[in-house]
Amino acid sequence: MIETKLSAYPLLTFDPLFSLWSSAENLYDDNVRMWTGAEKPIYGNIEIDGVCKRFMGTKGGEYILRQRKVEVGLNRTRYTFSDEIVTLTLTFTVPQFIKDAALTARPVGYIDVTVESADGKEHEIDAVIDFSEKIVCEDAKKLTRGGVLPYPQGKIGYIGRLLQKTIQNAGDFRETDWGWLYLAGDAEIMVSSEVAKRSYFKGGNFKEDKNYRKLLVSQKKGKVAPGKPLSWFLVVGYDDIFSVNYFGQYKKGYWTTANYSIVNAIQTAFAEHDETIRRCEQADALFETKLAAGYGNGYLTALYGSYRQAVAGVKIIGEDDGYVVLNKASSRGGFAADLSITYAAAPMILTFNPTFLKGMLKPLFEFARMKAWQFDFAPSDAGLYPYATGQIRGAAGRFIVRSSYFPFLKHICNRSDKNIYDPSELSPVDSTASMLILSAAYFNESGDFAFVRENADLMSGWADYLVGAGLAVGGCPSPFASLDIPPKDVNLAVKSIVAIAAWGLLRNEIQPGGGKPYLETAARLAKDLISVSDLGDRLALAVDDRKSWGLKYNLIWDRIFATHLFDDALIDREIAFYLTRLHKYGVALDNRSTETSAPFMMWTATLGGKTAVRACGVAIADMLANAPDRVPFPTVYDAVSAEATDFANAAVGGVWMPIYAGYAIGKKGFLKPL
Repeated sequence: MIETKLSAYPLLTFDPLFSLWSSAENLYDDNVRMWTGAEKPIYGNIEIDGVCKRFMGTKGGEYILRQRKVEVGLNRTRYTFSDEIVTLTLTFTVPQFIKDAALTARPVGYIDVTVESADGKEHEIDAVIDFSEKIVCEDAKKLTRGGVLPYPQGKIGYIGRLLQKTIQNAGDFRETDWGWLYLAGDAEIMVSSEVAKRSYFKGGNFKEDKNYRKLLVSQKKGKVAPGKPLSWFLVVGYDDIFSVNYFGQYKKGYWTTANYSIVNAIQTAFAEHDETIRRCEQADALFETKLAAGYGNGYLTALYGSYRQAVAGVKIIGEDDGYVVLNKASSRGGFAADLSITYAAAPMILTFNPTFLKGMLKPLFEFARMKAWQFDFAPSDAGLYPYATGQIRGAAGRFIVRSSYFPFLKHICNRSDKNIYDPSELSPVDSTASMLILSAAYFNESGDFAFVRENADLMSGWADYLVGAGLAVGGCPSPFASLDIPPKDVNLAVKSIVAIAAWGLLRNEIQPGGGKPYLETAARLAKDLISVSDLGDRLALAVDDRKSWGLKYNLIWDRIFATHLFDDALIDREIAFYLTRLHKYGVALDNRSTETSAPFMMWTATLGGKTAVRACGVAIADMLANAPDRVPFPTVYDAVSAEATDFANAAVGGVWMPIYAGYAIGKKGFLKPL
């Protein structure tokens, strides 16, 4: 773990609707919040020899146990507090190693607590950590209920809405409003209330209380002495029962294939605690040994700051042939299976588990075969999260589907009408090129020929669509940044050309030599693009704008696929030019504004080698440390002011491109065994 500063710190990050963060410099300066900004309070107080001090949240003891530092690792965030009497460490861990999909999908995390004597004396300790009912409700006025279940390791407490309305809310800036929060551990576990809490801080005892305003409480009492710390851990779980509506069917989280109930999942997590913490420590040690020297702590901060956000930005659900991975376009529309996010996040996914990427592409391939999609290009999303029921972008109106689980409920869905989409609101070349590039990248890492064969008909048609478009691409909404893609956009043309070549490579796998026409077409288009866009020291942003420039981040796939449509000298000139445009917090996406994208800036830096990666890593780390918006890792932000434009989605996984490309190109990456 490294001591660093982030715009917000990940605490308990399970999925797009349950992702808890600290947006404050000190854990007691503000309440824990959902990525949306909604308060989801977890309060922490410790009584030391009868004197109560607060270390988490805004309610509790009159005094504060001062925070001394915060450290971040791949799966952990650790706070250290102290005064002249004791030292307290508080560690939040969510073990999401995406190579293990069932573990990553399991909505269970740990809070480890250790209290040590700092003055060489013995002290009486009474520590209380309590969870507000707001964590399971969008509106705190909704009635909740809770209880305590016995189990071999102690007790499991739970709270949730009295009236459960599963998967009733869709769209952006939403949080969980159904399901059950669970708490277990080596401590007294109870369901209590604010009334009992106020009584406790007046000198009374905490007790179970069935008041309708509920808290889920853990209380640990004991003594600390020199060399004899008081240590314990809590297991926090969240069971949403059903997670998403997947084309008309309610689907459970993939973790239920390994654990038959949330109680079983908590019991498993409890038994695996020590091994899990050891595994997290080994992962952090590996990163810090291998990466810090080569790329610097700035880039390491970007990796650690992005990983849990990227994983929590998706939901893994079970399917007959494995699993589906649905991302949510948080803070940018709330779309489900948003292809622009999948494209940006792909480097991290491909580094650890290529099958994850297959799971992210499945909904789009499935929808592309439905009657509602009448186009010869690829779709760009599969619904409005948590409804993966058909593309929302460019669709008019709300459509209905009834669930087989709850037939009396109505849900958003696109019907089989041919005329529900407005083509002017779509970005066909961008989505089509993304699907071909990602499919080729998945095949490169997995060798999954069945996947290529099953989808060859769609991909062949999509490749032909790109060939027909030629260099006349752009003039459409950007699926990622705030500015539209200009007509004759050079970076999009690069993406389209590389995608045509990628299909040529895949076509050769199906029929040796069958991809030759596509590879030849890609080479011709690349040559034509250079001839009309080369300005000497760079390629233009758009063919018709001789004074423009823009990041050509899509060039990285030309190197990964070893198609070499664009030569090294051209790429070297591009990188040299970008470095002359480096602001304090990075390089802008293009000359039209100072807006930049952390993942795509790092894609571009990868083309420039370690020096460029180190420079951009420092810029991103500085942005995270100085961002005026205390939000999770901004995906898109201002390179001059660090103000966030887009945040809290899986796209930040794109900052892993130097790691993935180093492996994919050289086949000598160190992360594959992790």
